[in-house]
Amino acid sequence: MRHSYVLINLEPGSEEESLILARMVPSTGWPMTPLLAFVDLFVDSSNLEDVTRTLSQLPSVVELYEVRGEFDIVALVSADGVKEFRDILDNKILKIKGVKNQITSVVLNTDEGPSDSNVRATSS
Repeated sequence: MRHSYVLINLEPGSEEESLILARMVPSTGWPMTPLLAFVDLFVDSSNLEDVTRTLSQLPSVVELYEVRGEFDIVALVSADGVKEFRDILDNKILKIKGVKNQITSVVLNTDEGPSDSNVRATSS
């Protein structure tokens, strides 16, 4: 996923102008892009379904995977910045009953990858 920006003319003081200005980095005037982070969760196995259900209801969780391996759940979390992300992690995700610990990887760059991939995830 690559972010693109379009310059448009807006009526000064309009609701649309306010929405766009709210998404600007204050010191630069450049548009802000969301912070994306993969949150790898260690979950008590008896609470796995409840944790998954609770995470799926958080608007900041944009993708959610139950996995096998070192972690139990991988969540892709979107936030407007570090402060909001910290709040989501500390006050929402880590407060869910059954979440034991986490490891976070912040996304620095995104790329769509090959457009014609033969690798597909399947569910049974």
